[in-house]
Amino acid sequence: MIVVVNETLMNNHQAEIADVMDKDHHVFKTNVSSLLETLQTADLTTLQPFPPPQTALFATYLDDVMGFT
Repeated sequence: MIVVVNETLMNNHQAEIADVMDKDHHVFKTNVSSLLETLQTADLTTLQPFPPPQTALFATYLDDVMGFT
């Protein structure tokens, strides 16, 4: 996956998330001006799969906050 970040946004949370996913080798982060270079040079075989979701974490947190545990 290649993530093309919109750099014109203020407080760009999109870029922050893309930075972390790029650092963890789940995606290649780029911008519009360097997209062609990324497409030509990115070795997609180096990408790592995302870890499986831990769906119970939010429910457990919510139970703790609401006092159900």
